[in-house]
Amino acid sequence: MDSVLHASGRIGPRTLLITTAAVPLTGWVVHAVALHKKLAATKRDPLTGLMRRDSYTARARRLLARHGDGTTVVMVIEADPMDGYAWDGDHRWTLELVREWWRDRERILEYLRDQVHEWERYDRWIPNQRAVEGALDFAAYIAGGTDSGSVETDLQIYLYWLQERRSPSPADRLPEL
Repeated sequence: MDSVLHASGRIGPRTLLITTAAVPLTGWVVHAVALHKKLAATKRDPLTGLMRRDSYTARARRLLARHGDGTTVVMVIEADPMDGYAWDGDHRWTLELVREWWRDRERILEYLRDQVHEWERYDRWIPNQRAVEGALDFAAYIAGGTDSGSVETDLQIYLYWLQERRSPSPADRLPEL
């Protein structure tokens, strides 16, 4: 007696091969779609732990309502430093707005102090990110300067640029903040 079952009819070896490949592929597609929907619904990126654009925008609106416009600078640095914000400063900033930001810099320092616990969480999620170190360096830069310079001098140079549309030479007198 033959131990191998021979099926006669429409189901042949090719059909079995296609079915064997199609069933796992279909399962994978269903899983991928479900995972995509689940990830799209989250407020944070599962790999970095950072907020997605909609969540960031909602948080930015809450912070602006609570703290005012000065917080915007820190929020931009925290979440999206190179997505257009650095490119349009000359169109947005005026001499008076820069001076107003400088007078109100204590609010940004307060925000940085208040958010250290958040950046500590980021540092735990993503090794070597050094978010706390960056925030503290930025606070030192605003408060009075670091080895790499001070925000006061940099803002004076920027005021000169806004007035003259050129970088100052060593002989040029920088505007007052």
